Amino acid sequence: MAAHIEEINILDIEKRIIRALKTIRVLPDPEARFMTYRTAWPEFPQDFMDAYNSDEVRQRFKPSPFDVGDCLTALSWLRGIQPHDTRFIHWRSHEVSFRQIGDKIGTSDETARTRYRDAMVRVWANANSYSQDNFGKLRESARKSRCSGNVRKKVA
Repeated sequence: MAAHIEEINILDIEKRIIRALKTIRVLPDPEARFMTYRTAWPEFPQDFMDAYNSDEVRQRFKPSPFDVGDCLTALSWLRGIQPHDTRFIHWRSHEVSFRQIGDKIGTSDETARTRYRDAMVRVWANANSYSQDNFGKLRESARKSRCSGNVRKKVA
């Protein structure tokens, strides 16, 4: 008798994907030391705003042990997702607003939000092993879960 696997909520998937992308960015790369050059000069800010803009101190994301362990599982859900869909998720993991995303792609913020939601529905379908042949029905069933797109409030 096969064990029943519970369906993963789209809000949980959104949170885990965003945290996985942030975790990947802060984990050290052991091979990066071979890609750099060394100099006797100390490090200094390369940009005027980096050097003199002390008003905004950005907190660096600190992944929990669960985030590190869950990272590859969450990122595996992105397999089979089209690159134009994953870029919306990538931009949101950098906390880019929907207005800025809309400006980058030449559409409104509502269109950017809709495309982000559609991308998250596709990820949700992958995570729950649903066939994406009938995307309209998947979107409606996922819409009941209300993927909001307000990731900043959820992933603090």
